[in-house]
Amino acid sequence: MTLVSDDRQLGAALRYPFPWTDVAAVASEAESLEYRGLFLPESVGRDALVTLGALAAETSRLRLGTGILAMGARTAALTAMGAATVQERSGGRLVLGLGTGPPGPGALRRLRELVGSTTTAWMPTTESRPIRTPGRIETCPPIQTLSSITTGWARPGRRRSTGDSE
Repeated sequence: MTLVSDDRQLGAALRYPFPWTDVAAVASEAESLEYRGLFLPESVGRDALVTLGALAAETSRLRLGTGILAMGARTAALTAMGAATVQERSGGRLVLGLGTGPPGPGALRRLRELVGSTTTAWMPTTESRPIRTPGRIETCPPIQTLSSITTGWARPGRRRSTGDSE
C-alpha cells in the first residue's frame, strides 16, 4: 500500500493483488482512519471498476479511484457503463482516471477522442445512443449519472502527467 498525503488529505493506493478479504479490510480501515480516497491501478490483477463497485458497498465516505485505466484495452461505452455503475453505487464517490496505454504515435489524440466519447455517454438521456470511438461505433444504453475524469499519459523520458478533462 502506498500512502499519498498533503496538509489537507490522505489517501492510499493498492498496487498488489491482495486477497479480497484484505482489499475490503484495507478499504474499511482507510475509511475508519478518515482517509479521503483509495485508488486501484489495473496492474493489481483485478478489474478496477468491478473492485471499486464492490468496495462501494463496504464503504460510505471513502472516494474510490481507478488510478489510470489504459484505454487501449477498453472501449469508451463499456468504460462509461462500468464507471456509471460505480458512480451510482457509491453515491458519487468515483474518481475515474483514463490513460493512453502504451505510448506511441497518436496515443494522446486517441485518448482525447475516448474521453470525449466517454463523457458523451454520461450526458443524461433516456435513449440509447451511438458512441463513436476510433475504428468503431458502439451503442451505449441510457446512463443517468455524471462524473469527473482525470487523464494521464506517459511520454518517453518523462514522468506521468495528469490533467482534468472538465
